[in-house]
This record gives sequence, structure tokens and C-alpha cells, in this order.
Amino acid sequence: MLFDFLLKENLLDVARVSHHVIQLIRQWGYAAHVGDELAVHADPSLTDRQVELIRRVVDSITAAEGKQLRDIPEDRVDRYVVQLSKLLQDATRREMHTSAEKGKELLDELRASYPGARARAA
Repeated sequence: MLFDFLLKENLLDVARVSHHVIQLIRQWGYAAHVGDELAVHADPSLTDRQVELIRRVVDSITAAEGKQLRDIPEDRVDRYVVQLSKLLQDATRREMHTSAEKGKELLDELRASYPGARARAA
């Protein structure tokens, strides 16, 4: 995957970087007056590490596409949004030790312990 280097980062950094890049490629990248480099620094609450990671993601995208962010077609932008969202979900599951199966089991346990819940769930 294009953003494999994010897999070894902590959840907070992955979340902040993914959010910022998604905003960047969805909105700021299309603003002709905002260059890619300026947009990377648009949020002063980002840490130096997060800015470095955002720059790497942006560089990976522009290198793969061979063009600036604002020139990338919307269908390609959508693919990057999906990739970053999936990466964030994976990081969340990894760090929070969650899974869809565990969630279903917990929901089943809660329903079983609450009188009348089975009738409502059906």
C-alpha cells in the first residue's frame, strides 16, 4: 500500500495525519491560491512529526499521480480517501484491540442480559 509507512505510527498521529490529508486533498488541494506546501502547514496544532508524515503522504500521492493535488481527478482522490480511512480503521483496531466480532459478541451479551431486548432486536 502507498502509505505503509503510517502503519508503524501511533494512533493519534495516524488520525491527525489522515484527517488533515483527507481535508487537504478534498478541499485545500483544489484552491489555486494555496500551494501543497502551505496547506501542509495550515494547522498550527500539528506536531512536527505529524507535519513530516503529512508531507510524506502528500509527496507519495503527487509522485504516484505525477501532478499537483489540485490536478488529481476526483475519482483518484476518492481512492486515496478510502485508503487513508481504511488505514485509520486498521490502526484503531490494532491499538484499541477491537474487532467487529468482539463488538457483535458484546452486543449479544448485553441483549441477553436485558429483559425484552430480544423482542426489540428482532
